[in-house]
Amino acid sequence: MDMLADILKYHVVEANALGTSLSNGDELETLLDGESVEVMVSGSNVRINDANVIVADIIANNGIIHAIDTVLLPGRDETTDSPTNRPTRRTKSPTKKPVVSVIFMIVFVY
Repeated sequence: MDMLADILKYHVVEANALGTSLSNGDELETLLDGESVEVMVSGSNVRINDANVIVADIIANNGIIHAIDTVLLPGRDETTDSPTNRPTRRTKSPTKKPVVSVIFMIVFVY
């Protein structure tokens, strides 16, 4: 259960971050202790770590949601077994076809 809570916290940033206010190289601290995500902007494409933002600026009552195409997982430094700022990306099994499409989100809470 702690791992799930960590993954969810890694998807939430306390910031009023509209897509237009994000800049290439921004490091945004997540709710997971000491962990941050990196924003990469190239033209109209925006990435959060290894995830592509597929829908930006979904305005909610308590924040802004940016839909991304993968789950962000806090990485682990194999030499210290401590979290790193680079997530790992889940890969799809080549033999199984997905039954359901799921959109994962990063939420900016203000």
